[in-house]
Amino acid sequence: MQQKKHTILTFRLNNLRFALYLFNIDRVIRAVAVTAVPKAARSIYGIIDFHGEHIPVVNIRERFAMPSKPISAGDRFIISVWEKRKLAVAVDEVEHLINTAEKSISRVDVSATRDFDKTLKNSGLEIVDSMSDESGIIIIYDLEKLLGRETIIDVKELFSLIDKGDLHG
Repeated sequence: MQQKKHTILTFRLNNLRFALYLFNIDRVIRAVAVTAVPKAARSIYGIIDFHGEHIPVVNIRERFAMPSKPISAGDRFIISVWEKRKLAVAVDEVEHLINTAEKSISRVDVSATRDFDKTLKNSGLEIVDSMSDESGIIIIYDLEKLLGRETIIDVKELFSLIDKGDLHG
């Protein structure tokens, strides 16, 4: 029996390694100027004009308890397709594509992980995939798990504003 293969794109945030499955990705571009949207959630940097299409730029740093930072010229945007719409995930660095056999990927249940005060700290992250390579452990996400419930709500609200042409709050 032939082993199923997966292709993932690895990237870094604050020197931590993550990956997205390639089926979630349209392309990777250099960071460009982002237009802020008044009253946008903290999970949204703003929007970019990508070949005439207004695309939200998502800030996933807070989701991983990382300090927010302004987008710099060296950052990258992973353009993803979600619910037939495009959005950009801002990351510090994109590394490379990895083709891997399914048996190399481990599934880890983190739903019961708790902080010292006994509160759940991984709300929305029930099961994550991971693998190791010569550089260490890589946590692999599909796009919805990477974004999380709260960010998905924020993105849907922004798409609604874009559709109405009401980006001035």
